[in-house]
Amino acid sequence: MAPEATPEPAAATSLREMVDVAAALPGCCGASSSVWIHDRRDNDVSSHPDLGLLVQEEVRLTDSPMRTVLGTGEPVTIRDTLEDTRWPQFSALALQVGIRSLTSGVATLEGQTVTCTLYALRSDGLPAGSAAAATALIRQSVLATAQQGAYDRAQQEVHHLTEAIAARRLVEQARGIIMQAMHCDSTVAYEHLLRMSRQERRRIADVARSLVDSHPATSAQVSERVLRRAPRRSGA
Repeated sequence: MAPEATPEPAAATSLREMVDVAAALPGCCGASSSVWIHDRRDNDVSSHPDLGLLVQEEVRLTDSPMRTVLGTGEPVTIRDTLEDTRWPQFSALALQVGIRSLTSGVATLEGQTVTCTLYALRSDGLPAGSAAAATALIRQSVLATAQQGAYDRAQQEVHHLTEAIAARRLVEQARGIIMQAMHCDSTVAYEHLLRMSRQERRRIADVARSLVDSHPATSAQVSERVLRRAPRRSGA
C-alpha cells in the first residue's frame, strides 16, 4: 500500500500524528482513526488511501468492529479475517485490501469518542498489547488537541481584549480632540462622536481613528467636521 500523499486539514493534524505513530508500531502495516461527537462521525484520518476507503465502507455497516468498540467502549481484535465469523461483511471488505488481522481501541475524552485501528497483512500479525497501545495513543492525542484548543481560545480572547482596549483608547483621544476644538465637556464630545458614527455608518472606533489620524488638525478643522454632522435646529 502506497502512503497517502493528500495533505490533511489543520484540524486533523494531531490525529494524523497519532495515526503515523500507530502505523509504525511492530507488525502494523497501517492505521486509521475516527472521531465521533454525539454519535456523529466528525473526522477520519488514515495512513493509506485504501484504508481510508475501508473505513468509509465500515461506517456504512450496522455491525462491524468499529460499531462494536463504539457500543461497548472496549477494544476488539480480529486475529484472522479469513476465519473470524463475527463481522463477515467487514472481513470480506478487509480481505479485498489485503488486511488479515487488526485491533481497534476506543476512548472518550473532552466530549469526543475516538477510535484507532491498527492493521496487519499477516494473520495474528499484531503483538499482544496492541489494543492497549492504540487506546493510549488516543488518550494522548485527544488531550493534546484539547490543550491546543484551550490555548487557541485564550489567544483569541487576548486578541479581542487588546482590540477593545485599543478602541477605547482611540475613543478617548478623539473625545479629547473634540473637547479642545468645540470647548465642550466630555459628555457632549462623546455625543458628537456617536452622531458622527451614525451619520457615517461606521463604528465609533473607526470614526475616532480617523479623527486621531488626522490630528494635529487645527481646532477650526475639527470643529468644521463635527459641526457638519451636528443636527440642524429649526429656524437656524
